[in-house]
Amino acid sequence: MKKIDNYVTKIVSGLPMEQVAKEEFREELTAHLTEHINELLIKGYSEDEAISYAIKSFGDHQKLNHEMKKSIFPFYKIVRYVWCTFLVTTFIWTLAYYWNEFYHRQMGDFFQEGGMLVFLMIAVILGICEVAYEAASKEYTTKWITNPWFFFLIPSLFITGLLSISFFLHPENYVDGLWLDLFVLPIGTIAHLFARGIFTLMFVNRKNKIKVNIRG
Repeated sequence: MKKIDNYVTKIVSGLPMEQVAKEEFREELTAHLTEHINELLIKGYSEDEAISYAIKSFGDHQKLNHEMKKSIFPFYKIVRYVWCTFLVTTFIWTLAYYWNEFYHRQMGDFFQEGGMLVFLMIAVILGICEVAYEAASKEYTTKWITNPWFFFLIPSLFITGLLSISFFLHPENYVDGLWLDLFVLPIGTIAHLFARGIFTLMFVNRKNKIKVNIRG
């Protein structure tokens, strides 16, 4: 039942749970729906009617998804966003500091004064990326599209590949460590993905099991 599978996928999409727990919850939801559909089939409903009634009785998938996220971890996205912004900024800033110390000691004042600008740039970029990811997760159910590593990393590598063309055309512009600028995007993306993973491990209750009572 593809319609049921898509419906359940949208409900569990983005829930702040360990993957194993999410799959168990997904199976539990599917079992409840299937049971309700079978009851309706026995009563004489057609398969399409039974599926439609069962889904309607469960409720809107977006509302269910939102309520579950709130019950598991209130303000989950906001806290994760602030956490990732802080860690990525710290990582990029540390990398830039040592790059500056090694190649351009005379630019120390510039990096100190530009700290807030770096933070704001990363905050804006991460915000846009997270909003785009949430929109894609709601729109598509294909796992490889909604996989964070694919969604965030592949575009960053593609953009870096395009920018790298200038390195081969004008290598003189990338002396004294300036070549590192070409890889800031994928480096920051990997830092972001690790920050997301660390956040999940540290703050999401790994043992949390959702028990949902659904009335048919």
